[in-house]
Amino acid sequence: AALGALTPGLARQLLGTPAVWALVAGHFAYAWGHYLLLAWLPTYLHQVHGVAKDDMALACIPFLAMAVAVGWWAVLADAWATKASLTTVRKGMTTIGLGGAAVLMLLTPLARSATSAILLVSASLAVQAAAGSGAVINHADLAPRQASVLLSLSNTFATLPGMVAVPLASAIVETRWGSWEHVFALASAVLFAGLLIYRRYASAEPLILRA
Repeated sequence: AALGALTPGLARQLLGTPAVWALVAGHFAYAWGHYLLLAWLPTYLHQVHGVAKDDMALACIPFLAMAVAVGWWAVLADAWATKASLTTVRKGMTTIGLGGAAVLMLLTPLARSATSAILLVSASLAVQAAAGSGAVINHADLAPRQASVLLSLSNTFATLPGMVAVPLASAIVETRWGSWEHVFALASAVLFAGLLIYRRYASAEPLILRA
């Protein structure tokens, strides 16, 4: 088949492979944490810590931290790959990224100042960036010739948090019993779930696909 071509037979093989759905789960969890903070961090800082809207440039700091960290995690992953199997590296980087972010998400509501909240969220996104060298790049390992197809599949699911996590956070906070603690706890649970599925079923071994 031509590079990137997807026949019905190839589609069935890919969709029937647990490792494919493992990377989808990892990508979904990664996107949940990212979209949630992208949409709601300014509101959280304003409502909980009294940050004025004119000072919302502070909300950019965690995403700058993530942008810087992703390159360093890639260097670490490359170095690790010279000493361990690629599957070990992908699972390890995803564990650091999703697991670390999940823990830091749980700690964020404990922040007692805007500064400590920004530091915790910055750490969360910087650590989460490690998954960029794990589940989020796993497509090229499994099926180099169909990597674009796999990325399209996982990215389709990874857009769902933008449609679900964002309005769900609003609904939780606006209910009588809801709070930001519940929002962050849910995000942590999603991150942990994605991590567990990925660690159980993921692989970086190339699939043997029949055209």
